[in-house]
Amino acid sequence: MVSIALAAAMPAQTLAVEAFARGATASLDYSGGAPGSVAVLVLGFAGAGLGFPLDGDAGFELFDPLVIWSFALVPANGVLSFPVPLPTDLTIPQLSAQVIEITFAEPWDWRSSNALTEAIAPLAALSDDFATGGLGEAWSVLHPGLGSVSVQGGELVLAPVAGGLPGMWFEDGEGLAVVRTLTGDFEVTCEVLVHAPADQTSPPAIGYRLGGLMIRDNSVAAAASGAHEWCHVATGSGGVGQPAGVEWKQTHASSSSWGLMPVASTHRELRLVRSGDGVTAWHRDVGAATWILLASYVFADLPATVEVGAMSYANAAPAEVVARFARIDFAD
Repeated sequence: MVSIALAAAMPAQTLAVEAFARGATASLDYSGGAPGSVAVLVLGFAGAGLGFPLDGDAGFELFDPLVIWSFALVPANGVLSFPVPLPTDLTIPQLSAQVIEITFAEPWDWRSSNALTEAIAPLAALSDDFATGGLGEAWSVLHPGLGSVSVQGGELVLAPVAGGLPGMWFEDGEGLAVVRTLTGDFEVTCEVLVHAPADQTSPPAIGYRLGGLMIRDNSVAAAASGAHEWCHVATGSGGVGQPAGVEWKQTHASSSSWGLMPVASTHRELRLVRSGDGVTAWHRDVGAATWILLASYVFADLPATVEVGAMSYANAAPAEVVARFARIDFAD
């Protein structure tokens, strides 16, 4: 997240910056604006300089090339937030930003914020080993009423409490998840242990109790009943005679298809790779050198920006499954 505040002749002016990163959506937060005026966010690709004066109190400081990204009316509290998705294939090394505010009441006036220039971090900078003891701001909990989400001992822990539809990842149902948005192509991997609540050395009881990684179309259109689009790769228990396995599942227009392959342990590394409209699902033993391909999916018209993250669910009630994620890593 990137925060930006007015720095021209207004009180409480601050500039708080978190690194830009490819694939992430930066939030440029503008405060101190005049209610009813128009705030215009301008992005520059060649840095900021000494600037030059405009009419009124504005000084524009961005070098060409630049683009007017968006504009909005300043609300009564003088605070705005501008989301800026940064695609994973972005090649520029840095990004600059400045807000020009226009007051249309007589007499017209122009004012400008401070300009910022920040390096753009690689996609790998979004990786999380959960060592800070909590979820970072980029993560959000999807359907929090379906279970508990915590960070314990450097692990992200998901423990569903609902079993079966509608609180599971199947057809029109959705389960517990911790997600963030990514824009463009990417690879996401995790190390996860899925186990019975009372015993970390045992897989959960048979009944399709699983945890793993997911990619979800979170657009308004895909949220409608009968229109869900997502896929996942997970480990845990399957059906009768399947005490431990890896599952791959895809859902198109709320119709799910899946497979499950037996494995020796539900402590695994999992991977999803998004390339355009295609997604591949992989798994391997923890620390193994070679990934094993499970499935290849095609999602027609998958939007550039999707939700990505950790999920867990149970087909049977009570849920009785815990998924522990030691890390979630992102890469080109």
